[in-house]
Amino acid sequence: MPLQYLLPTTSGALRQGEIISEVWEHQPSHSPVELPEGSAIGVHSELHPHLLVMTADCDLLWDYQPRLALRDKGESVQSARDHPSLLPHVLFCEIYDEVEIKGRVLGSDLWKRIRQNQDERYHHLSASAVGDPTVSDLPDLYLDFKKTLTLPTHRLYEALESSRIRRSAVLPPVFLQALMHRFYSFLGRVGVPES
Repeated sequence: MPLQYLLPTTSGALRQGEIISEVWEHQPSHSPVELPEGSAIGVHSELHPHLLVMTADCDLLWDYQPRLALRDKGESVQSARDHPSLLPHVLFCEIYDEVEIKGRVLGSDLWKRIRQNQDERYHHLSASAVGDPTVSDLPDLYLDFKKTLTLPTHRLYEALESSRIRRSAVLPPVFLQALMHRFYSFLGRVGVPES
């Protein structure tokens, strides 16, 4: 069965397998230690053209419903640590186009395995239409399971609501299940030191 991405919703909870685009990650240029009050901290900013949501759908939905209810009551949802259902961060995997990922891979044998989804560290999504084939399509995309990141949930929803982050596509369930199985198999591998 050929891949055809689903159209994303324009609002509501993020979905596992959803591709979001034009995401800026801002990292403080300081180690995670206590700072004196009022300290100036530099920030390194990095653009992520495409990210794929890896957090489970159930957790995203259980987060979104109380988050929306709190916001409607005028209560702050910035600190998710005190509420049992709110997620402080959403897990993503970086998505690369063919030129980017090929530049990171050494050797034609490895590249062949990556393109054929035969390397446990990488996942290849074939070029495909998003929803109606006349609307748009995405090129061949690649995930590197070692390149994950988390972003604060409340900041993501702020950016989505202001249309600063774009919802691009959603993987159909059968493709999402295969991808997530591979991702968690990669995370669960037993590392053996080289001799």
